[in-house]
Amino acid sequence: DSASVTDPDHYRLLPSGNVEAVLPQDEDFREVELVLSGHSLAGGFGKAAYLEVNQLKNREGKWLIETQKFNLFRAASDLSNLIVYPQPVNPHQRELIFARIPSDAEITIYNLSGKPVRSLTESAYGGMHWDLKDDTGREVATGVYFYRIKYRNQQKIGKVMIVR
Repeated sequence: DSASVTDPDHYRLLPSGNVEAVLPQDEDFREVELVLSGHSLAGGFGKAAYLEVNQLKNREGKWLIETQKFNLFRAASDLSNLIVYPQPVNPHQRELIFARIPSDAEITIYNLSGKPVRSLTESAYGGMHWDLKDDTGREVATGVYFYRIKYRNQQKIGKVMIVR
């Protein structure tokens, strides 16, 4: 029924986030658009993300499903939608996130002298979390760092600022 389909309480984002609104896309309520809260992790952010749907009813009021879980991850096919955040990294943040990158992308972080300080390989969830440590496990100093992301015949180069 339309009441159960359009009720945001019947949708849950895991591991975090909320569905703020459910917008029907047709008059039969067979397709809806979910409006997610700003802090929702859905997609290639380096962590598994799921949508859980529960207690939906059909037009006659009969239960369609008790609970169904959907994977919200879709692998990136190139580097065109790369997101690197937060920028700058402040003292309260313990990591830098490279999001929306393809599986098997390689990330190298360099100091201002051009010396590699950390190498990372993308996880299966479209993102990498840099813990702001070098390859030996020591915290890197405040300053500007460059990153290079390689994937197949593509590469992206950028910079990040770490403030402690």
